Amino acid sequence: MSGRLRRILFLAIFGIVSICLLSPAFCDDDIDDPTANKVYLIDADNYRVLSAIAVGASPRGLAVDPKGAHVYVANYNDDSVSVINTSGNAVISTIAVGVNPLYVAIDPQSTFLYVTNYGSGDISVIDTRTHTVKATVKVKVNPRGIAVNSKGSRVYVANYGSDSLSVIDTSTHAVIANVTVGDSPRGVAINPSGSRIYVANYNSNNVSVIDANTYAVVATVKVGAGPHSITVNPAGTRAYVTNYLTDNVSVIDTKTNTAIATLPVGNCPYDISVNPTRPCAYVANYLSDNISVVNTNDHSAITTLKAGKGPYGIAVDPKGNRIYVTNAGRHMFRCRLGW
Repeated sequence: MSGRLRRILFLAIFGIVSICLLSPAFCDDDIDDPTANKVYLIDADNYRVLSAIAVGASPRGLAVDPKGAHVYVANYNDDSVSVINTSGNAVISTIAVGVNPLYVAIDPQSTFLYVTNYGSGDISVIDTRTHTVKATVKVKVNPRGIAVNSKGSRVYVANYGSDSLSVIDTSTHAVIANVTVGDSPRGVAINPSGSRIYVANYNSNNVSVIDANTYAVVATVKVGAGPHSITVNPAGTRAYVTNYLTDNVSVIDTKTNTAIATLPVGNCPYDISVNPTRPCAYVANYLSDNISVVNTNDHSAITTLKAGKGPYGIAVDPKGNRIYVTNAGRHMFRCRLGW
């Protein structure tokens, strides 16, 4: 390598590092903020913060069980899952899982919890009655998003590092199919009938629509840049996708498989959840340190809520009365890169 080329390479690397170190629009090293490593409980009626529950290090995805009795939180840097009792808003158990757990999903019977372990490339299957790992299912590289169908018979896993979707049979805890999707899939969701699977592909800026019976990709929907998380409304008529790099949410008509609206939200939206009983969607904006509340009827903005440092995952209880938000804090070089 010539001396001139080495200088150009050095300046390029120095420039990138300088931006990350000095610009709050890119990164922030305030990982010791006291609001981090907590789950915020917010009242869906008046948007007051009711509690801030301490969990493990760098909490990411979370899920509320169908009975509304427990909240399960994936702690990325602790290799654990925190179990919160919603009656007392306290952690009652901490379960060791694989390396770097990212997202969780629970079956309709509240019997098993499924955890994607990004670092170890597997899924921890947790018995929710005993809080023990019953099985570990090997999938493809870097599993991220996860969803369970309405019958509880299938689990779908988005494998970020292998551009695929793994399908797990819950009766055997075995992978029965691997479906090729777009580039770097992150989020996955299923419609209420269980007939369609939606996968958000981060680097190809689109959503793969998959037939749940044949595992064929039946449509590819163009969305914004860096689609991260995806959810489907209770009627199954709309899918909502957070676009991390363009600070907005794409709304997909599931009948026509087309994007029909784009909703501006905060800076670097990660997760999204739709209220099951009200016409509202909640978006966790990682770099804005807030939550966007959107009207799902007319797509208008309702309000913006402050919610700690680095809100990452978001979930709503089955009655639609409580909103739960994880605060992951900041992580150097990960913010605008969408870690």
